[in-house]
Amino acid sequence: MDSANAAIPSHPLEAASVVPIAELCPDLPDPASKAVGGVVTITWPYNKVQGTFAFSLAEPDFRLRRNKGQVRIEFTGRAAKAVGDSGLASNDVVLLSLAGVAWEAEATNKRRSLPGADVGWRLIYSETLSLSIKRAESNEIDLIVVDEHSNQHQTALDSIPIPPLAATEPASPPVPLSPVRTTSPLREPRNKRFNDSEFASPARL
Repeated sequence: MDSANAAIPSHPLEAASVVPIAELCPDLPDPASKAVGGVVTITWPYNKVQGTFAFSLAEPDFRLRRNKGQVRIEFTGRAAKAVGDSGLASNDVVLLSLAGVAWEAEATNKRRSLPGADVGWRLIYSETLSLSIKRAESNEIDLIVVDEHSNQHQTALDSIPIPPLAATEPASPPVPLSPVRTTSPLREPRNKRFNDSEFASPARL
């Protein structure tokens, strides 16, 4: 077993109860024991200057999205870097622990594409994060863990499948999961090297 994966501690998603998006609010009792899940609909790419990343999370059932069925998730600091590097994309299914979340009220005069769709709050993560991602294209599952007591974030295979979201699953039958994988940082292209006696040939005219 990979020692890096073996070192990852247990995370809040292991025993979390899933909360519908419409019920999200700062008054939730014991938020560290809860999680929210859904489908990523829009992403705002990682901003290296500001150190931010964001996406819009919606209920899988389109009928539920018009009644407080969408929420904006924002990330700053190390959490933003971790999610930005993960390759998260639209239509990915995520499960997000509410441990370490901060709440910010949405502007009441904000333009909305679907009136009444937002819950009225934004979820913000900075130094603590447990996020499971099920890729839309491959059905592979990744787990991102950011620990406020550690200087590094960890991305590893997730041994705990994303549980079905109660009363929000799409009508189509479930697709079997492919083997999970571990994501790794993008590799920079290698420049071609020549021996001391070799030289790059000039382009032909």
